[in-house]
Amino acid sequence: MKSLIAIFVLLFNVSANAELVASYEFGRLLDDDKTQVVVADLDSNGTLAVSVQELDKFGTKIGLAEQVGLKKLHTDNFNSFFWSVKNLSNVEVKEQSFAAVCEIYVAPYAFYDNLTVARGYDWGSNVFLQDSKMILGPQGCWVGYRVSPAVERDYHTALNLKSVLKVLALEML
Repeated sequence: MKSLIAIFVLLFNVSANAELVASYEFGRLLDDDKTQVVVADLDSNGTLAVSVQELDKFGTKIGLAEQVGLKKLHTDNFNSFFWSVKNLSNVEVKEQSFAAVCEIYVAPYAFYDNLTVARGYDWGSNVFLQDSKMILGPQGCWVGYRVSPAVERDYHTALNLKSVLKVLALEML
């Protein structure tokens, strides 16, 4: 028991001095027809924190988010993710508004699909110079306002980072 408490205290202290570098928020349908938003937050020390929050039938968040997992990632895995975040921090982001969208029913939880990264990474000083910003949001025909990297390569890097953070978060639930 003491070792478990020591590990928790160590993770908490390491994370307390860390900077949030990436966050992926996604919605999901549970087996009992309830829905929730899952948030996977990655910090600069390689700690992934996962929280969940229930949604009502209209997609509005209910109550407070509950942290359900905290995991220190393997150094090699974190370095790979962090490399992607650093590269994405400096990409051009395009924002598009559409007056007409397709008429399709989309479950309210599908609107939660947002990747946010710290911006303005300075390779010389190894720090992020700007606040976090959403760089990739929902992309369906039903979305009236889209955010995504302007360059195809960066778009795919962002999609890959979303996928990895989602898989890691789901494994912690």
